[in-house]
Amino acid sequence: MVHVDSIFLRGRVVALHGVFRLHNIPTGSIERAIFLLSVSISSVEFTIEQLSSKGGSSQSPNTKRLLRVSAGKLPLLSDLPVVKELPQPWQKLQYMWSPASGLTRDEVAALNQQLVLDGSDNKLYFKPATRDDTDATATNDPVVLVEGHHFIIVYNDQAVVDHVFGSDSDGQQSGQQSSSDGTGSSASSEPQEKPPSKGALKLHTGILDITAVSLQFKQGHLYVFIDATLALGPLELSLIGFGIGLNIAGLKLDDLSTLVKGIDFQLHGMEVSFDKPPILIAGCFYHDVTQNGNQTVDAYRGGIAVAIPPYTFVAVGEYAIVTTTQGQFKSVFVFAKLDGPIIDFEFAILQGLRIGFGYNSSVRSPAVEELYQFPLIDNGAVSGAGNHPIAILEKMEGGPNPFVQLKQDNYWLAFGFTISSFDLISATVVALVQFGDAGCIFSLFGDLTISYPPDSPPDVKLFNIEILMMAELNFVDDVFKLEAALAPTSFVLVPYCKLFGGLALYTFFGSSPHAGDWVLSVGGYHRLFDVPAWYPRPSRIGLDFNVSIIHIRGEGYFAITPKAIMTGCMIRCELSLGPVYAWLDAAFDAMVQFSPLHYWVSMHIEVGVECNIPVLFCTIHIRISIGAGLDIQGPEFGGTA
Repeated sequence: MVHVDSIFLRGRVVALHGVFRLHNIPTGSIERAIFLLSVSISSVEFTIEQLSSKGGSSQSPNTKRLLRVSAGKLPLLSDLPVVKELPQPWQKLQYMWSPASGLTRDEVAALNQQLVLDGSDNKLYFKPATRDDTDATATNDPVVLVEGHHFIIVYNDQAVVDHVFGSDSDGQQSGQQSSSDGTGSSASSEPQEKPPSKGALKLHTGILDITAVSLQFKQGHLYVFIDATLALGPLELSLIGFGIGLNIAGLKLDDLSTLVKGIDFQLHGMEVSFDKPPILIAGCFYHDVTQNGNQTVDAYRGGIAVAIPPYTFVAVGEYAIVTTTQGQFKSVFVFAKLDGPIIDFEFAILQGLRIGFGYNSSVRSPAVEELYQFPLIDNGAVSGAGNHPIAILEKMEGGPNPFVQLKQDNYWLAFGFTISSFDLISATVVALVQFGDAGCIFSLFGDLTISYPPDSPPDVKLFNIEILMMAELNFVDDVFKLEAALAPTSFVLVPYCKLFGGLALYTFFGSSPHAGDWVLSVGGYHRLFDVPAWYPRPSRIGLDFNVSIIHIRGEGYFAITPKAIMTGCMIRCELSLGPVYAWLDAAFDAMVQFSPLHYWVSMHIEVGVECNIPVLFCTIHIRISIGAGLDIQGPEFGGTA
């Protein structure tokens, strides 16, 4: 073992430490030899780590080397207006080069164990992608630091961002979240540039809040992007894609001030809001460049919101230039809505209007269960943050399968309104027309709510029934669809008595490969029915009552197709009284197949009770149940009981 406490280099104190130790791990009969060499200059620590393993399934030695640079406090920006100093959004910033085969969980643990023994707090960090990555008792030993170059942000002793680049593979660890902050990506530099990698953290300093941080290495600079909000009373200023590029290429270890020489700033947008209830005024504009495969999107997005009760006006839009291998096209969409009393018809009040259009753009038809999140119809948040333009744009274009998508030679137009009657019924309806080279799609979306008493909290309402509906005449796929579903907010008598379920009607025509086929289903299908892939799958319709000691659940269904008709229902009642538990199950199912003619009928009922009786140092479990069942089918008539 070798130890050197400190030496002087050009007038600066430099710590040098090296160790060689044979480290035996009995589990799996693996013998590991570890060599560590570290050099500390100011707040930067340079480490070379070598791990040689022998044993387990292979008797030949396996040697891996790791190069690592860790920095604590870095000289960033000070004497800034208002905020005075830009806080450092990390505890440590680490650069790491991982070998071709990467490092496994147990190998990282062995290196960290040695670092602790030598009194170093500069351990290895990684961002877990699966539960096994941190479970030392798991049978497998996954790779947690993949091949390539890593920039890792450590905050509160956890790796919140692991930006991987320059590997032969894609370099993204499984489960690693990636986002584009508008910087684009290019493969022209070495190591190969990757999109920014983003992680969540919460850092509050005075009037500045940081909620997320991203990293990207490109063109010799390490870009640190932050999501930050500056709050001055009711006035908030949010920075979108604000990034600082640190000059890594020109870094001198004995003079860290070179980091801020040639520093590069990027700002892709801003959001300004004045939120002092009941008044809200907000606006945003940002520029975003993203790349998805061979498609590059250069987009400008923005919006404005003004809320002065009882009225709220919101408008958002996007202008994008899309470049592909086949050429370039431009896309535009605009959506606006006005909420508030507009026209009083005595028996009903027109409460809102919606309008939107898109050029070289398309709207994905939502599943009926998604309608309460569909931005063209959503009434779930009619005040506060739900009407911020940036939140609406994120609903429209966020996620892997956004509602509004770029599509050449496709156009859409939407118009809708909200109407209420006697404060009992409220309905929002939106008509959407889409057309392009493949054909036209006519869609009608609706959200109907019936509630009593009106304007009262859920715990005192007698009922609240919300029905989501969708009708679509699709000349692209030659299908007509009609779907409806009860929203999760539906209940009767008390909020504990929930209603659920859906229905669907599909009919296929024209050039569809399923032309002539149709289906009507309320609550699903018989368990023996082989549901074709093109049929809808509505959920069981029913009621669920769960309060204190009683739980009652009932379900039912009915379906008819050109080949079969079916129906069924079930009920389950449960009673829990201390150690005693009782239940009742009853079910009925029937199906008739038309050609060849065949039918199935089944009935079942069961009553039971069980209890746990503690006796001295043990518990006696008693269970008693009685039931009967009948299954009939034919022709030929037969069955079992």
